[in-house]
Amino acid sequence: MEIALEPAAQAAPAAGAGAAEVQITVGGKKISKETAAAIEAGNQAMAAKNWAGARESYVKALAELPDNAPLLQRVAAAYLGEGNVDEALRYAHQVTEKDPQDTTAWMMIAEVELQRGNLEAGRAALEKIPPDKVTNPQPYLNIGILAINAKKPEEAVPAFDRAIAIKPDLPDAYYYRGLARMQLKKNAEAKADFQKALELAPDGPDAKDIRDLLKTMP
Repeated sequence: MEIALEPAAQAAPAAGAGAAEVQITVGGKKISKETAAAIEAGNQAMAAKNWAGARESYVKALAELPDNAPLLQRVAAAYLGEGNVDEALRYAHQVTEKDPQDTTAWMMIAEVELQRGNLEAGRAALEKIPPDKVTNPQPYLNIGILAINAKKPEEAVPAFDRAIAIKPDLPDAYYYRGLARMQLKKNAEAKADFQKALELAPDGPDAKDIRDLLKTMP
């Protein structure tokens, strides 16, 4: 996400006239030089992965731009970088209140909630994002794993289907879909998934478990 600082268009000063003051705007709103400097400092700190420094600078800029969704998202990202998940979520939700179409904020919410084991909250956030905008299979993989753990294999399989659609060579997705299909007593389909997982990663971390499972299957 990029926050652009755009000087307002200025007419060239007449000969002998004093230099015209340059107006700095963000999202069409005029801001002070101090706020512009705070945003720039935040951007530099963010690029350097100085999360605390970035957050401090962006929060300072919020004094003039409390409703700026991209700036709120930057604060959320900085908090997440610091490991302060609660504040990251709080600001990400503020972003979605200002701009319900902000896919970056919804993705952050989905990923954090799923990592916390909150299946319904994570899935609800992910559903706010158009499917073609989700290019990372991990959230769907997490949904499927949580659904398996919750003994909901019928919900897990479609999630793994989505993960595979995004990344067809992801061995974990086939392995876990196989486990879900085993729970559903669909052994033939499960066996095919396990074999595909082995084909993709014959020496992967789950390879031994998969081979042991296949030995028990007709």
